[in-house]
Amino acid sequence: LNKMSCKLIIFNLTLLQALLQICAASNEVVFTCGGFVRSNVSIDFKKIMVKMLTPEGNMKYQTTCAPTNGYYLIPVYVKGNYKLKLSAPEGWNFAPDHVNLNIDGLTDPCSKHEDINFLFLGFSVTGKVKVLNSPAEITDCTVSLMNSAKEVIESTQVNYGVFEFSPVLPGNYTVVVSEEGFCIKNSISFALSDSNLALKEPIEIQGFLVTGFMEQNEIYNGGAEIVLYSEPGATASNCDVSAAKGIVLIPENYKYQYSCKILVDSTNVYRLPCVGFGNHILIPTYYHSSLTLEWLPKFVSVVVKDRPVVLQEKFKAVGFSLTGKVLWTSLGDGINGVDIYVNNKFVTRTNERGMYTLSEIMHGTLTIQAKRNDLQFEDIRFSFSAQTNSIPPIIVTKIQQCGQIFLKKLPKSGEQKSRRTFICNHVNNKTVLTTGIDQNGKFCIMLPRGQYICEVEIFNFEKQAGVKVMPDRLKIVVRNQPLPDVEFRQSLYKISGRIYCFFDSGDCFDSVIVKVEKFGVGELSRIVVKAEFPNFEFFDMLPGKYNVKLEAEQFCWAVDKIPNDQKVIWRRENGRRLVNIDSQDVENITFYQIGYTIKLKSNYNAKLKIVSIENANIFASFDIAETLSTFCVSKSGSYKLHAESCHIFNEDALIYNTGQIVTLHLEAVKHGVDFKIITPKPDVDFTVNIKSNLFNDPSVVLLSSAVEQYPVKDGHEYRFRYFAETNEKIHIQPASNSFLFTPVSQTVVVLNCTEIAQPFVASAGEYFKGSVSPKLEGVVITVSQLTDPTVHFTLVTNANGDYVVGPLRSLESLQIKAELPGYGLEHIQGKYGHFTAYKLSQLYIQVVDDNMGPLQDVLVSVTGGSQYKSNNLTNERGNFTLFGLMPGSYYVQSILKEYSFEPSSQVVHIEEAKKSEVLFVGRRVAFSCSGFVRFLAGHPVPEVKVEAVSENCDQHQEEALTDEKGFYRIRGLLMNCQYTIECSKQALNIYPEFINQTIGQMDLVDVDFTALSEEMVSTIIGRVECSSAVLPTLRAALYKKDSSEHPVSRIHLEGGSLFIFPNVPMDNTTYLVKLESSSSFAEFEPFHLPEVQIVANKAVATVVFNFHPKKKQIVEHSRGSYFVFPLLTLFTVIVYSLQEVDSVSFFLSTEPSTIGFTMGMCLEIGEHSSAFLQATLTSVMMSNNIYEATNSHGNTDFQHHFLMHFEILFC
Repeated sequence: LNKMSCKLIIFNLTLLQALLQICAASNEVVFTCGGFVRSNVSIDFKKIMVKMLTPEGNMKYQTTCAPTNGYYLIPVYVKGNYKLKLSAPEGWNFAPDHVNLNIDGLTDPCSKHEDINFLFLGFSVTGKVKVLNSPAEITDCTVSLMNSAKEVIESTQVNYGVFEFSPVLPGNYTVVVSEEGFCIKNSISFALSDSNLALKEPIEIQGFLVTGFMEQNEIYNGGAEIVLYSEPGATASNCDVSAAKGIVLIPENYKYQYSCKILVDSTNVYRLPCVGFGNHILIPTYYHSSLTLEWLPKFVSVVVKDRPVVLQEKFKAVGFSLTGKVLWTSLGDGINGVDIYVNNKFVTRTNERGMYTLSEIMHGTLTIQAKRNDLQFEDIRFSFSAQTNSIPPIIVTKIQQCGQIFLKKLPKSGEQKSRRTFICNHVNNKTVLTTGIDQNGKFCIMLPRGQYICEVEIFNFEKQAGVKVMPDRLKIVVRNQPLPDVEFRQSLYKISGRIYCFFDSGDCFDSVIVKVEKFGVGELSRIVVKAEFPNFEFFDMLPGKYNVKLEAEQFCWAVDKIPNDQKVIWRRENGRRLVNIDSQDVENITFYQIGYTIKLKSNYNAKLKIVSIENANIFASFDIAETLSTFCVSKSGSYKLHAESCHIFNEDALIYNTGQIVTLHLEAVKHGVDFKIITPKPDVDFTVNIKSNLFNDPSVVLLSSAVEQYPVKDGHEYRFRYFAETNEKIHIQPASNSFLFTPVSQTVVVLNCTEIAQPFVASAGEYFKGSVSPKLEGVVITVSQLTDPTVHFTLVTNANGDYVVGPLRSLESLQIKAELPGYGLEHIQGKYGHFTAYKLSQLYIQVVDDNMGPLQDVLVSVTGGSQYKSNNLTNERGNFTLFGLMPGSYYVQSILKEYSFEPSSQVVHIEEAKKSEVLFVGRRVAFSCSGFVRFLAGHPVPEVKVEAVSENCDQHQEEALTDEKGFYRIRGLLMNCQYTIECSKQALNIYPEFINQTIGQMDLVDVDFTALSEEMVSTIIGRVECSSAVLPTLRAALYKKDSSEHPVSRIHLEGGSLFIFPNVPMDNTTYLVKLESSSSFAEFEPFHLPEVQIVANKAVATVVFNFHPKKKQIVEHSRGSYFVFPLLTLFTVIVYSLQEVDSVSFFLSTEPSTIGFTMGMCLEIGEHSSAFLQATLTSVMMSNNIYEATNSHGNTDFQHHFLMHFEILFC
């Protein structure tokens, strides 16, 4: 059956079904479902609805009951499964709850007209159970409903504080809680009439039973009480509220109140029958005679919520407690803060009355020890039993005496001595007690009661050095109280004197520092002297020999008086004063100012001349070294310092003003490099080119810059000096139009003044003359020499077409090339270096917009002949020119997204030596959206896909990738379409997620996105060194090493030799950077395009390509090919033939030899013919109704396979 027959059958079946339904409707049967809602008590039937529901729960029909008898009736028009259900006020109960019906017209109650009845069972009664003073909602508590005869007719569970009895018939009832361990405050009685009832008053639970246990052992045998303390607001009842016996200690962090107590029964169980909601603690207590029992645990915390509590942890008696005292004397006061140990284990500490309590004492012998840092006691040992009433008092035996010795100045050898001691001698029994003194001079000693004479130990070498302390001896009396600390201090001396400055200058005084140094020790102290008080004093000095000197670098000094033979300028020697301290202070030391200090620091040796600016007759010269030099001048004023050297210093001359606090710096910034040039005769014209690694442009030294010149044997010698910076690398190369030099150049790294030993020697050179015919000015001539790679000349011909190259060492192995855009140049046979010029044809292409403004970056494709192809982008002027095209026809096509061109393509005929012009006019048909994708820090995010999708324009989609600057431009967006613009990058969070924009008649700009997380990326930067003629034909490509067929990125180099690939992840992936070309380079010798391997494991990777292909000596221009047109003719014939073929398989089963032949033709056409061929194929197919013909064969995908097959075939 064909498709039309199938559609007809489906239509007929649908029509038949509709007719059957119409026929059935004309004989419709209605069923009825009815019955009664019955009740043994009076209810309001108007509140009841009867609903008929589908099995899915959807309502089919609903009706009300008759208010008099509860009758209902529901019609049913369609047989099937249904459910009858009553809808009444919540809490009304019926039986049954619902009725399921299968209405089949025969067996169901409705078909048999039987009543379906419901019986009202009763109302609901709800109420609440509440724990007094508690927000908690009680659960799983049993409540019972009793009738007027006190019979329980129903019980239920309380759920979250609420209970419900249902169904309940009208009558009088009482609700009670039926749980053991509950302390109930009330019950609720009520009367139920004709509706649901919600009890207003809750049943209140006052508290719960708390049960616990005691553990019986050899210490405890009954008679204990349990005391209950409760937090504020918590209650307890049905227990003894009288005070407990003995002492009951409440834990410090519990702010609870006493509630009641209860006696533990003979089975060691205690029961508190009604403990209210809240937090409580239970404390056991037992008091007999003077002893108190200790318990473990000392107390138990109880949290009462909504249940009786049974405490699993038992109270256990662990010992007795007993009280003792620590006293100064047997009848004295108590001592606070004494630590008490029992059997070497810390137990407690005495209070302010000296009392302490021992807990958990068991029968046996005890050793009690008392300890405090400043006191000493004797231990007590006694036997304890239940009959023990007290502990003997503990009495002090020794009291601690502490103190400190203050020693400011000690001899150095004292640091190597053993620990110093404090010595006390008892006055009566001559007992000697000692203790060590720590490194801070502090000491403590335990002394029994009595009188003592005490002193600090001074070592013999310290006594010899004059170390003394005061007091030297001290009387100490020990009684019944703590002892105050004592002190010993060292005796020290003073050194003092005076400073005298010129004219009592304040500037002088304010900058003078006096230092004192001890022989064998070094500097001890220093003082700044002021003009208003020119004296100085040094305190706390030990006896010994000292050196007192001044630190005032800008002044010169004499001791005691001014010398009679005072010089004007001299090297500085400061004065100093030696003093000796014996047993008294040293005073009246004097210093006199006699001049001013000049301090100079040089980094190289030089000869220094110092001259007074005010009086030129005052001068002196000194040799200075690579160090700090110091000089004195006796006259105030200004002085000029000038260095004479082979260096250039940072200053030609330094100026010093007397009184300055400054160190002059003489820094050599450049160093002289001396070199010699020897010429055959004087007055030879030459220059010296000096190239530095620090500067791009070389320095040129002229002949007139020679330091000196003089005749030598066989010629004339010139001496030059060039100044260079430290670590500067210079390359020296003489140059002359008439002479050559040996060596050609010399290189030196400058560290100091240098003289190059080997001179440059000049000798005469040779010259080469050539020409271009006919006379042509401006031809670029390039000359190199195979035997000498340093020879390289580039020059242009003059107005007569002539050029001269030289001087040269030899005219052998010269390579000479001539170039001029728009011209072909060939060597004249037999006259090397002489060229014949002929003009080449030109093709000028101009692209403008509809306002005749230039269009930049339009891709223009030019193809012709058998091999020629050229793809170029227009410049900022919208044009470019092709030179040297062979005569023939060329196909020119312009392409720029968002534009359509008129004409879309042209065929241009090129004639030899003539210029042809082509004009394309572009009209804007679509627009673009551009912006940046950046990280928060502003760094660009490269290689992010940004796409724009328009739902209201048939899901039209365009996309673009961001470049290395994070910039993107989505082209081809249609007018009046709203686009959703968004980024896609899995590893990034992009904000905003998307942007909605409507395209008008202008480009969208500044549509930016921000990436919220940054990837670790590598940037690959490269440069190509090659001739400017070759560069536009090259492109740099980046491949993954394991995927060398598909480039990661590709950059054309017509804009310059530098290229930067978009960032790649820094993940140690290996990449290949390759140099590729769109040119066949037929005019060059065979070569290999370079490539290099890069690993993405660092932030920046660089690569440099050196690409210098050599041209062939005889250049054959491309003849072009016209084979594409016969090929298209052959293809058209094949397409026309397909109209007579019965199956598509004819084309797809073409003989392999035919496909191979066609493939060969494809290779002849070249890679840029594919788009042209595909357009031609589509045009031919449409013009010959191939689509319609193929559809008649039932193959709707033929067009797609047809084009795909030929696209593959044509490369």
